[in-house]
Amino acid sequence: PSRRREAGRFAQLCFACEAKHCLEPYGKVSSGRGAQSTVHITADTSSTALGFCKKMARSAIPDCNSNQWLFIFATGRSGSTTLLSMLNEVPQIRLSGENGNLLSMIDGAEAYTRNDIKRNAKRWPQPWYNAPDMQLIDNDICSWIGHLLGEPRAPARVKASSAVVKSNMPGGPANGLPVYFGFKAIKIELLPIVLRLFPRAQIVVNYRLALNEQANSSWWKRVNGSEKMLANRTRTMLLQVQSSNHRYIEMPLEKYSAASFTKLLRWLGIQGCSYKSVLHWKTGKMLEPSNQTRVLSGTCFTAPSVPGG
Repeated sequence: PSRRREAGRFAQLCFACEAKHCLEPYGKVSSGRGAQSTVHITADTSSTALGFCKKMARSAIPDCNSNQWLFIFATGRSGSTTLLSMLNEVPQIRLSGENGNLLSMIDGAEAYTRNDIKRNAKRWPQPWYNAPDMQLIDNDICSWIGHLLGEPRAPARVKASSAVVKSNMPGGPANGLPVYFGFKAIKIELLPIVLRLFPRAQIVVNYRLALNEQANSSWWKRVNGSEKMLANRTRTMLLQVQSSNHRYIEMPLEKYSAASFTKLLRWLGIQGCSYKSVLHWKTGKMLEPSNQTRVLSGTCFTAPSVPGG
């Protein structure tokens, strides 16, 4: 019975995603929708069917023009990985980490394709029989980026000895579908590409107010003139988002607190849950406040449309 209930819940997700066929190989599916659908799944195939349904539900990557894209841009050694893991505690948020110059390479391929069309438009007949749909190509780029994370994994790194510290993942099949997709980057050179490819994306800007401390942190202290460089990079990053039409919010490291992260959720239109503390990704220790045993409490949900819709 419990497995049958699980099957029914995930079947509703698949119907909601217009993936009516997802359970057909594993059992009989009626023509109804959502809660009105009837699903008969045998015990020997239910586990495979549920896994596939969950994957289908997570695969609803929005197109480039959606406001469901969320990106973290940071200056490095500014608490960006903690910010990323804190946001990934929320079922509605699904962000991958740094990806080097992947976006630059994808953008370069897209630009080459677009220029190739212009260059060969008047040369017909020709050996270039390509007539690509650039909108579909751009959407494929967005899908690629949205799938960088793969299957969800534990977002916060907690030491085995800290058994009392457990991530409380609220929500469930009914309200746990991802709403926001994206990644975090410390290469601010990627910011103009994101602003162009994702015209309605929402940006979280992360930096440090204490530039001297940042300049003496880890690899930054091996860079000559790092404090001046950090000041320029921070200023450039802020000017770029301020001069765009994108919604953005600033999250400097020194302002990290349970209250500021909860404010970030509300800015994203996520209700019903609140942060209880800030969990430092690297050490697995609660930072602010430090006497909590959970990162998040409540059941997260979003309004019918996300902000900016």
